[in-house]
Amino acid sequence: MENYSAEESIKVILLGETGVGKTNLINVSQGKDFELNNESSISSSYLYGQLNHLEKEYSYVLWDTVGQEAYRSLNQLFMKNAKVVIFVYSIDSSKSFNELDYWIKTANESINEDCVMAIVGNKCDLIDSQTVSDNEAETYAEEKDMKIKFASAKKNPLGFKNFLEELIKDYINEYILNNNDDNKKKKNKDDKVVLNNENIKKKKKCCK
Repeated sequence: MENYSAEESIKVILLGETGVGKTNLINVSQGKDFELNNESSISSSYLYGQLNHLEKEYSYVLWDTVGQEAYRSLNQLFMKNAKVVIFVYSIDSSKSFNELDYWIKTANESINEDCVMAIVGNKCDLIDSQTVSDNEAETYAEEKDMKIKFASAKKNPLGFKNFLEELIKDYINEYILNNNDDNKKKKNKDDKVVLNNENIKKKKKCCK
């Protein structure tokens, strides 16, 4: 895959407790194999991706963060300049779901810029051991005004990848394209004012 500068890419960060499957979600979304016994991350890492939106290519960088409590403070360093934040819990872990409050609060305190936030309930293939109901999670997401996706890095890697790209496109539409449109409108408005002023000056000159 082509190598892009992190500064030129849309920064996407996954947050959540250790063991919820953040690393596998990132890996399978970029075509890597699912690892059943994937060890918990002890340091942040990233992968690059690319998507086409409205006939333009955009690159993004996916950051995998540490969920272990001893390393939580380090994640705040990696939240800087994040444009898309995905909070991940595992449907078979009530603790990981309850800790979403912490991750959302930390993100809101650490990220000052405009960004898109969403929730992913991972490991939805483990329906027999589910402890967090879909309805409970959907109600929580609605209260936080966030989109939610039930995913399985193991069984349906494309499901998360499609959701990921949907969120990145949401960011592009809201904060890149909209800003460009606003700038164009402002520029056109300014140009119109200048033109009108020139017409007025010319008219006054003719009347002298």
